[in-house]
Amino acid sequence: RLSGNMIALLRSVVIHSRSQQRSRVLGISRQRHLASVEQEEVGILDTVWSVAKFAAFLHCLHEYVVDISMCCGPSMLPTLNTAGDLVFLERISPRFDWIKKGDVVICKSPTNPEQTVCKRVAAVAGEPVPNAHQFTGRSQATVPKGHIWLLGDNSDNSTDSRYYGPVPAALLKGRVLCRFWPSFSFP
Repeated sequence: RLSGNMIALLRSVVIHSRSQQRSRVLGISRQRHLASVEQEEVGILDTVWSVAKFAAFLHCLHEYVVDISMCCGPSMLPTLNTAGDLVFLERISPRFDWIKKGDVVICKSPTNPEQTVCKRVAAVAGEPVPNAHQFTGRSQATVPKGHIWLLGDNSDNSTDSRYYGPVPAALLKGRVLCRFWPSFSFP
């Protein structure tokens, strides 16, 4: 026969073991819940980090490698349309002084820095200015160091170096690779 004290002791042991089992079960489910919350947070942080890296890549690509630009106006007829052509622009050539005579380039306007102009390079630094007597009043002139001489293909309707003189090479944004809209062609 068990005494009353022994029965009370057994009850307390049983109750204590049941409460420990419950707390273990609750602890495990709480741990699982916390782990799943941590995984969700890590997943969100990974996604944010991936988006930030992709945005940084696109910024560098746009700023230093390639760009898309619209060329409007009559100065580059017949090479480009007056209504506006979309062109691919590569930005590497101006950084390494790879611009040469005959390239079509886009640069900031020397007269209005908020606008860009699209022109053909007629001469680079050290080369003679084409038809210098018409623009400079001298029989011969050369393009100064660090500058280029730009002319529009439509000389009758183009504001170019004949009007504003040699253009600083620092104003160059890039060299036109090709026109891709409304039709594909190379300049």
